[in-house]
Amino acid sequence: VSPYTLNHLISGCRSIDLSRWREVQKEKGEKADLEKFVQHVHGNHFIPNTVLVDCTADSIVASHYHDWLRRGIHIITPNKKANSGPLDQYLKLRALQRQSYTHYFYEATVGAGLPIISTLQGLLETGDKILRIEGIFSGTVSYIFNNFIGTRAFSEVVTEATEAGYTEPDPRDDLSGADVARKVIILARECGLKLEHSDIPVMNLVPEPLRGTTSAEEFLQQLPQFDENLAKQRQDAEEAGEVSISDTTATLDCYTANKNGNLFILISEIKSKMLEAKRNDM
Repeated sequence: VSPYTLNHLISGCRSIDLSRWREVQKEKGEKADLEKFVQHVHGNHFIPNTVLVDCTADSIVASHYHDWLRRGIHIITPNKKANSGPLDQYLKLRALQRQSYTHYFYEATVGAGLPIISTLQGLLETGDKILRIEGIFSGTVSYIFNNFIGTRAFSEVVTEATEAGYTEPDPRDDLSGADVARKVIILARECGLKLEHSDIPVMNLVPEPLRGTTSAEEFLQQLPQFDENLAKQRQDAEEAGEVSISDTTATLDCYTANKNGNLFILISEIKSKMLEAKRNDM
């Protein structure tokens, strides 16, 4: 067991007491070196299988997946960056996965652990065709707008969601639409669509002056300055009869995604025909 963060590495431990991992990190931690880390976990020839669990949302870490799979390291990850990154890199990664004996598991990249990807893959492997995917794609944005009511300030709700661990490490990933776009790309590519990030239209809810702030902490500190404007947008949306000010839909041929939470409906060709035949028999 060798826990690795973007700043520290703990090596040489057979197991770690998770109730005191911070103390262990201070006692035995050393400056993080990603290559050194991989060499350490993969260099023990007495262990037949090496599994690397990436729980970051970091694009640099994800860029190493191809090399790790090539070296026979299995990967389990909720990190969306690899499967939603540049198309050519994604295609190389998936081609290597199919050719090698290593496993690459990424179910948790979409749907907060709901079995959406495995269900989708199962339908496609049986020869079915996905006609449409409908869903609430961001539980974070759903939580924020379900609680952005009454006199509550937008910044208060966003901070609450961040502290509760509902948002991405940087909540701007959720509010900018980037996180939803990545989920759309991941599922669309599973369907065989060759999409880039630029193909997905999104509505950015991050106030423009805060899009270039250096850190998530700085963003949260400055967000209250824009509460009045965001409250006005909410009021205008309510008066217009709209559910939320962030109701964004992306439609690409056989693909539809509604941004508002975590709920998915897969509509496939064979299933649709079966349901239609059943209705006709009734």
